[in-house]
Amino acid sequence: MERCFSRLFFVINCAVISGSVFASQGDLKEHPEDMVTQSWMSTGAYSLEHPRQPQWELTNKEGSLETAIKAVIQAKATGVHSANNVNNLINAGTQIKAGGGGGNEKLGLTCFSPSADSMLLCQTYESLVDSVTYANNGSQVLFNDASDNAIFAEFDGYPFIVTQVDDTCYLENDYITTIKYDSNSNNDTAYGYDCSTSVEHFEQAKVDATYYDFFSFSPENDAHFYAGVVMQMYHSYLDDLFPNQKAQNPDSPDCPINSQGQPNGDYCLKRLSQRAHALGVTGGHMDDANWDGEYVNYGNGQWAGRFYSLTTIDLVAHESMHALSEWNGDLDSTGQAGAIGEGLGDISAIAANHYLEGHLVDDQQVASYKSSTAYGNKRDNEWAYAWDIYVNNELMRIFELPSFDGYSIEDARDYAAGKAKHHNGGVLRKLFYELVVADGWSHEQAFKLFLGANVSCFTPSVTFDEMGTCLLSQVDNVFSPSEVDAQQTKLDERLHRLGIFASNTQIDALSFTQNKHYDHSEYWVSPSIDVTDIEEVRVDWGDGTQVNWSVNNNNGTSIEAMLTGEHLYASDAKHVNFSLSVLKNDGTWLKGLSQDYIHASPVLCTPTVHNPNGEISQFTFMGQEYAMSNSGYQYVDATHLTLPNNNASPIVLEGNFTGKNVTVFADMNRDGYFNRDELLAEEKPIVDGTLTLSGLSDITVGKILLRVVVDEFTAWGCGGVSKGMAIDILTQLEAAATPPTAEFSYEITGTTSVQFNAVTDGLDDSRNPEFTWSYQQTGQSEVNMGQGESLPYVFSQSGTYSVNLVVAYDDGSQDTRTQDIVLGGICMPEKSNRFDGDSYYIDKLEYAGVYSGLLNSSGRNPGAYVDHDVYDYLEGYQNQMLTLNVYTNVMSRIWAKQITSNQGIRTTFWVDFNRNGVFESSEHAVANNLSYQCESISNCRIKSSINMLMSDSTYNSGQNEIPFKTRVKVEYDYWGDFDEAEGDNACNTIITGEVEDQDLYVDPM
Repeated sequence: MERCFSRLFFVINCAVISGSVFASQGDLKEHPEDMVTQSWMSTGAYSLEHPRQPQWELTNKEGSLETAIKAVIQAKATGVHSANNVNNLINAGTQIKAGGGGGNEKLGLTCFSPSADSMLLCQTYESLVDSVTYANNGSQVLFNDASDNAIFAEFDGYPFIVTQVDDTCYLENDYITTIKYDSNSNNDTAYGYDCSTSVEHFEQAKVDATYYDFFSFSPENDAHFYAGVVMQMYHSYLDDLFPNQKAQNPDSPDCPINSQGQPNGDYCLKRLSQRAHALGVTGGHMDDANWDGEYVNYGNGQWAGRFYSLTTIDLVAHESMHALSEWNGDLDSTGQAGAIGEGLGDISAIAANHYLEGHLVDDQQVASYKSSTAYGNKRDNEWAYAWDIYVNNELMRIFELPSFDGYSIEDARDYAAGKAKHHNGGVLRKLFYELVVADGWSHEQAFKLFLGANVSCFTPSVTFDEMGTCLLSQVDNVFSPSEVDAQQTKLDERLHRLGIFASNTQIDALSFTQNKHYDHSEYWVSPSIDVTDIEEVRVDWGDGTQVNWSVNNNNGTSIEAMLTGEHLYASDAKHVNFSLSVLKNDGTWLKGLSQDYIHASPVLCTPTVHNPNGEISQFTFMGQEYAMSNSGYQYVDATHLTLPNNNASPIVLEGNFTGKNVTVFADMNRDGYFNRDELLAEEKPIVDGTLTLSGLSDITVGKILLRVVVDEFTAWGCGGVSKGMAIDILTQLEAAATPPTAEFSYEITGTTSVQFNAVTDGLDDSRNPEFTWSYQQTGQSEVNMGQGESLPYVFSQSGTYSVNLVVAYDDGSQDTRTQDIVLGGICMPEKSNRFDGDSYYIDKLEYAGVYSGLLNSSGRNPGAYVDHDVYDYLEGYQNQMLTLNVYTNVMSRIWAKQITSNQGIRTTFWVDFNRNGVFESSEHAVANNLSYQCESISNCRIKSSINMLMSDSTYNSGQNEIPFKTRVKVEYDYWGDFDEAEGDNACNTIITGEVEDQDLYVDPM
């Protein structure tokens, strides 16, 4: 029976769907990145039906436990006992084996037992929940490690070791201090209990209260036992790796550190201080566990709304690895080092579980934890991190395919600085998994490799590639000399497959690109390699399909054809190792390696629709209608339809969408899942049913899966749908045809005659481009000029014409280019409605050091423009540099100085060299020197100097006194904030300033 409850104004909403419990929408919204609903993969490896209810029954073997329990005095509720400090407590007491109850609703009541049937209170515990009495039948956790280097070797490796002082036992020993973080306790005070009659820590009233609140039994016992397991594993493995290590004193505040930031010995292992029942920064219970540099803090969860108490072995191992990393070099918490630190924590959890399993005792005479259903469920989820802290069928992170969670990566080439470090840490999870599962390493060997590297050669800012270098250097510490070469080769290849390129690699990497589309893969070799250097090419698709080519054996196939390839996999290919090898004629092999997950079915996470309400009656994709399933989920194979990547509205929904939003995902990396980086539309209100997508053009073309979710809110693409519907559409994404580009040139052949020529470079002739010309004048209708690539045209009169060229393909795509053509006259600049012609204007001009005929300027000019009928004559300036000085009107010295300092005057000079009646961009120059000259404090002018090359190409042989139209424009802006794009425009609008034209005659002789 499902239990939902409400107390202290905190409500947990529960819903049972086919035997599974799903977190409330509000909870998923807050932490979507940590949750993985267990419906992944066709194997069902992570599927587990587990309705949330007590599952323990009382089994009393011939009444022996019940009889024995009557002889035990009930434990006293002694609270927290203080000690002056850790050393005094341990020195004053005796370390002994102890135990007690632990676990949670999912794992069951676990009795940490130094020997069989020794924790009688735990074994016969009955709880009262919701007025119902449950007999919980605690399973016995029996553990030993007989190895000589076990830190608890004197206790047969049993890790629940406490310090007894008189009648009180403290959760403390040489390597662990466990604190129950109550509000009335000192932060560094070990938790103590009355052990005058029994070493069992089981205070029923507190267990009842903790279970009622958090569905966990005794978090401090869990933390103490599992920390003992983890610290003993660390010590044993480090002792194996560094047999000459001098033992570090765990009471020392600091391990000796050398100049490289590493311990002077080989490793540093301090006493681990940890707080159970830890509170958040605001004093409330927290859904978190963390290492704060001094303590590991384990929250109790938010009243079991999402998590049980976070003191399971996974969390203890993960957080204690952060402590170990800090003691041995202190990895940065950001960047790739931060990702490596989180990955180390995750693989530490898997290693600790395996170490625990290897040392659990399965006593057939008692109800042992190792043979319990709950522990079997835990081991069925071996490659799922933190499965045991979730109330529902969820897990936090995955090893086999980290990207399944919608956020994590498994290839270092996919690292993103903006991604959470836990998700970037998926690279280590994948590497650890492949070493164990695919490459045949034991859990212990694989973990020792990372552990030794972390202690020996990880720098604080270590990168993935540097990690690879360090890992390769540690192989000889893990394997025997006869195995080292083979295992290094395995590791080196595995690193390359995951995008990690160590500096000490023995593999010369081949640069290549690979695209994966579910059951289809293709590659391209980088063009940087010279094909004439290639002797041989070998392609191994990883499913038994191989293609080989050599200069001497190629069946007529060119080398260029081998530099790209594609392959269709069988539906059961799953994990494949792709290899592309190129032999150069100098004997060098280049290798490109990757690891892919191939799946014929594109949908690897079918959404669970909890309450389908039929909002969508039908939908249209690329113009084709589809009926919507009553189940609330519809899969459509639309691979016969192509989706151009510039089509922003290919989907139209029909139905009633009141109060609903739509989220659209695209499986951009073709892994069968949808993460938050794969959004095309995020929680947008549905207006008329037409969905607007963005980002299609950024996706690699090919087969792709789209997911449309209509709901009140969508946490992530592979999550459930609470009150809505979902659609999956498999289609072919193709590059939209590139539209044409319209461009043209023109030549003025007469007063009103112009030759127009379209630029055809880059146009696709196969798409039958058409060229249509027209013109328009201000205030008049558009006039059709004709069609063709080349068009001569005679206008009816002089004037300014806006000429348009439209280039159109036969698919309807088109482009337009417009240019202004001036015929039979010079354009007159317009003045702004804010024009000021009184403040700044041209006072005089000076050509080549000689004042022009404009020595006496026209003065203030309200019209902004004047075309002078006077002219200047210059001799011998053919192909010479002409200097023009322009002087403004008179102003005060302080004002002239300020304007000059701000570069507040822009002076531009045009010469119509080709004499076509247009001042073109190539015919202008801007003042390169701004200064001011004063006759008195109140009589100053600003001077602009301009240099213009009088081009040799503008003169005809034998011609004298060649006339050129010139233009000088002075513009003012106090701050010098001029529009650079308009600087070469002789016809633009004037706000403050003046434009003056005149004729300039140049004698080339």
